[in-house]
Amino acid sequence: MSEKMLNQSAVKFLQDLSSSLPAPGGGGAAAYASAMGTALGMMVVNLTKGKKKYAQYEEDLGQLLEKFGVTLERFMELVQEDADNFLPLSQAYGLAQGTEKEKKHKEKVMEESLRLACSAPLEMMELSVKAMFLLEELLEKGSKLVLSDVGVGVAMLEAGLKSASLNIYINAKSMMDEKYADEIVNRTEKYLSEGDKLSENIFNQVKNRIY
Repeated sequence: MSEKMLNQSAVKFLQDLSSSLPAPGGGGAAAYASAMGTALGMMVVNLTKGKKKYAQYEEDLGQLLEKFGVTLERFMELVQEDADNFLPLSQAYGLAQGTEKEKKHKEKVMEESLRLACSAPLEMMELSVKAMFLLEELLEKGSKLVLSDVGVGVAMLEAGLKSASLNIYINAKSMMDEKYADEIVNRTEKYLSEGDKLSENIFNQVKNRIY
């Protein structure tokens, strides 16, 4: 995986995703979904800025564009990071455990690898919720001509949020440190709860305004 995933074509990324390669997988797909939702937010801002009708929001739109841009960049990095972080875990599963020493070594490596594998999805969830709040502002400040894209954006972010959560649940269940597992699951539940409410509200507002 010497070439960065998102430096490849979209077709190559999908081909790798559909293959038996250990990565990209669900985590990378989650980050990419949220990246697309964030990019749509940027598109709405770019199509609104400079319009006389929305001149009162020009400064706010500039700030939103900057925040969306930083978030999008991070999501793109997380596509790669998730793949990089998963590789140690995939290798850990294959470690020998015939002797007591080997068993203890495998347990230690597995625990470290499981924590690492959860780090990118946790950040994806946090950023997805933050991006939803940015999209919420566009219900008022974005051009009504592209209001449907705000709804599409939040739907993509919701997909990324929920997808990332599953990557945390499956890894947290295998952890021996139950206290740490409970901690990250609680964070996951918090992001899910907040994100579900936000996305439903934004999506429904968009739907009701365009139809």
